[in-house]
Parts: sequence; structure tokens; C-alpha cells
Amino acid sequence: MSNLRIVREALAATLTEQTGLTVHGRLGSAPAPLPGGLLKLDKVDYLGSFRGASTKVEYLFHLWVIVGMATEWAQDQLDEYLSAEGQNSVRRALFQCADLGLGSSVQAIVDGVIDYGGQLELVGIDHLAAQLQITVHAQEAKE
Repeated sequence: MSNLRIVREALAATLTEQTGLTVHGRLGSAPAPLPGGLLKLDKVDYLGSFRGASTKVEYLFHLWVIVGMATEWAQDQLDEYLSAEGQNSVRRALFQCADLGLGSSVQAIVDGVIDYGGQLELVGIDHLAAQLQITVHAQEAKE
């Protein structure tokens, strides 16, 4: 399955269901309620699209995880989503549901955390954020 919209929506839905984080996959969406997440597509590679019997597509997403800074535990809450294991772990969620519910032709992995501890002001309120890099590999049989 290499349709961008389907992959993006499946990634957002999987993360929301598996971590409790409200993940928005559409640009311009507000990260509410908090904690929240915003998916941004950064790169698409069409691997072997013109050479073989299949179309391989690699999507590179960045997931912004945003928590409120109203308490002294904001960093602890952010850490729960960035940890390798645990109920709210993004990495664990994609390890357990790598196909995003789309079948064996899709595999999503968390490459790592690329930005941690950024402070944002949204609607006059301070927030703490981190950014994870997620790669989704999709393959579709050639017609």
C-alpha cells in the first residue's frame, strides 16, 4: 500500500490507539487535546519504481510530541512517549503494529529522537516538545 494519504492516516490512527497520544496527520491541525502529536511528511523516496516488478516507496515523517508545561512533571510525561518501552512509548507502538493495519506490504519504524526539549508557545501557553523521526516502507505489486 503506497498511497500517501492512506499511510499518513493509518500512522496517525495507530499512534493514537496504541499510545493514547492524540496524533493529527493533517497540516494545520491544532495539537489538542494535550498531550498531542503532529505528523509532518518530510521526504518521499520512490525506490526502484522504474526498475522492478514492484513499486517501493519510503516515507519519512517527523512526529512532534507536545505536552503542556503547566506542571513540574511535563518532562516526565514527554519521556513516556520517547522511551523505548512502556505503555505510551511510540517506539513500542510501532514495533508491535509495524504494518499500521495495512498488511505485510507496510512497515513503520521509529528511527530515533532528533529534537528534544523544544519549548513552544501556542495560544499564549508554554509547551514542551520533542520530535521523532519515523520511516514507513511501503511496497505495492506492479500491475
